[in-house]
Amino acid sequence: MTLTAAPILRLETAVVNRIAAGEVVQRPCNALKELLENCLDAGSTSIQIILKQGGLILLQISDNGSGIRHDDLPILCERFTTSKLKQFEDLSSIATYGFRGEALASISHVAKLTVLTKTASDVVGKKAVFLDGHLQGSPLSMAANQGTQITVEDLFYNLPTRKRALKSGAEEFNRSADMVAKYAIHNSGRAGFSLKKDKDTTPYVRTTKDATLQTNIGQIFGHAMAKELIEVATADSARLKFKMSGWITNVNYNCKKFNFLLFINHRLVDHAGLKRSLQMVYNAYLPKGTHPFIYMSLEIAPENVDVNVHPTKHEVHFLHQDEIVESIQQAVDAKLLGSNTSRTFLTQGLLPGAPIPKLERLQASTSGLAPPPKNMIRTDSREQKMDKFLSFSKSSPIPAKASKPTEKPLIDNEGLSEPSTSPPSKLKKLDQSPIAPSKNDSLELNSPSNKRVIRLASIKNLRDRVQNQSHAALRELVADHTFVGCINRRFSLIQHATKLYVVKNDPISCELFYQILLRDFGNLDAIRLNPPVSIRELVLIALDNPESGWTESDGPKENLADFVARSLTDQSEMLDDYFSMEIDKDQKLHSIPMLLADYVPSLDELPLFIMRLATEVNWDEEQACFDSFCRETARFYAFKADTASRYDADQHNLTQDVPEDHWKFVVEQVIFHHAKKSLYLPKTCLEDMTFVQAADLPDLYKVFERC
Repeated sequence: MTLTAAPILRLETAVVNRIAAGEVVQRPCNALKELLENCLDAGSTSIQIILKQGGLILLQISDNGSGIRHDDLPILCERFTTSKLKQFEDLSSIATYGFRGEALASISHVAKLTVLTKTASDVVGKKAVFLDGHLQGSPLSMAANQGTQITVEDLFYNLPTRKRALKSGAEEFNRSADMVAKYAIHNSGRAGFSLKKDKDTTPYVRTTKDATLQTNIGQIFGHAMAKELIEVATADSARLKFKMSGWITNVNYNCKKFNFLLFINHRLVDHAGLKRSLQMVYNAYLPKGTHPFIYMSLEIAPENVDVNVHPTKHEVHFLHQDEIVESIQQAVDAKLLGSNTSRTFLTQGLLPGAPIPKLERLQASTSGLAPPPKNMIRTDSREQKMDKFLSFSKSSPIPAKASKPTEKPLIDNEGLSEPSTSPPSKLKKLDQSPIAPSKNDSLELNSPSNKRVIRLASIKNLRDRVQNQSHAALRELVADHTFVGCINRRFSLIQHATKLYVVKNDPISCELFYQILLRDFGNLDAIRLNPPVSIRELVLIALDNPESGWTESDGPKENLADFVARSLTDQSEMLDDYFSMEIDKDQKLHSIPMLLADYVPSLDELPLFIMRLATEVNWDEEQACFDSFCRETARFYAFKADTASRYDADQHNLTQDVPEDHWKFVVEQVIFHHAKKSLYLPKTCLEDMTFVQAADLPDLYKVFERC
């Protein structure tokens, strides 16, 4: 048999283009990926996608990016036309998704392609139809928003074998949704995505531009997964020139499918070696047959990455692959090992309008039988700790406060009066230390014989408002709580009945001091400042603090300081009489109120406090004046989370050593001790997460029973 050599023929251009298109666009999700990356390259912040039968019948993507120049439309769908690459050397520093100039050309050879686009400088948009890479007729002018809308219809209409080989429309839609979800997560904070089926009103995937990465992961993969995420990062900028950041599930979470989202230089890719190494790390922690979720963004120096590996750009090669993979593997392993030692519990305050949970105390059994273990209260809120009788201060304790003279009842014939204009009462000065109150038995202040009765209608209204807004269950919780300990300066743990609560220290102390100011109005004692300090100098210090909010448009600092000093001096008689703030004619501050005998506010906040008295207090109306003054004063006295803040009488002495846990003594034995006696909290404390339930004994028993 004689073999005859077949002639070599040059393929027609249409055949070449269809073969090449079949390699770039293998299924609808490949076409969508190319178009989506074009949207991101155009700087889009909002991308909407509509699919019909998984994209086989209709694939439409719209964005608000820069648009396409009208002059470029004739060559838009020709092969190897692009705005992102000019010469081959540019590949070494490519920073865009696309660079080949094949995507639109390939799609136009296997589908009917329509483009509607408008740039910022265009008056109207242009609509162009393409077939086999060529523009059909002239572009039509029509109304359009800035950006580009590309419609792909009847995909693979001229490749019936390819179309029959594809699975159902539902399967193709799921593939596209998975790809869109990955890009939506990676572009969190940069662009919002919306994917829906044709004629559906509810998007299948929807993210907003401002959403965080964790929020988008929770919205797409479920909030149960998002709660178990931990952040991981590593870098080597010197030799390997890479940086990795990502979010991975901890060892407490697993799923049936390995969800691995890998972006290298913001490009969605696969890397079998890295995926295999990470799976090996998790195999040591997770049950057999289960897998983690991993999102990882890897940034490598562009000159070390080869993106021109495959037409789909789904694979990349980079230098030092083995070393980079090993470095990432070690970082993930170290993070998982550390996450196994602690757990993070996410909590949420009550939404507005939600019913307030009942804080009921467990009643003793009337049958004589012991309560079941899950309902047994093992602490007694009436018990005291030895810490109460210990003092961490090395100096002498703060002397007790002295009551004010009672010669001025401030009561008129009607039982109510206006603020007094009589000369301010004088307080005894003590010069033993720079901060010292007057001496006397603190119990005398609350005795009926020494306490001055104030019957101002404004104060009565403010006190009534506190009572009317108070929440009975919260009052019971505070009154009968057992202090467990301090988490840090911001949060403390308390127990009530069988429940454990996380409590914010700042709002609790602020409300406590506000109510003390109203309760002891006109009967407050004083903390003396020796020597007195100039109000003007305090305000100048405050204006240098960024928290003051001062700008050049507010005027010279000296003028503002003079204004504040004059304003407070004009109110000196009232301030001294009602609040024990003594200001002399030389505009010097001699004393501030003593709200608790064993508590001195952090004097680092004094300059801002003095400035805010002049700017934030309403001095025109009596009730508003007293209310705003008490609020600002309570804000000054409130316990701060600042690690440098101190609350003892010797805080001015920077050379004195103070035990590191002295602040814990203040929180437990001062703040919560006095709150237990008389603090009334409003219902809003259950809504703004001041109180958050962390655990409940019956629920814990249910967990143990399942184990």
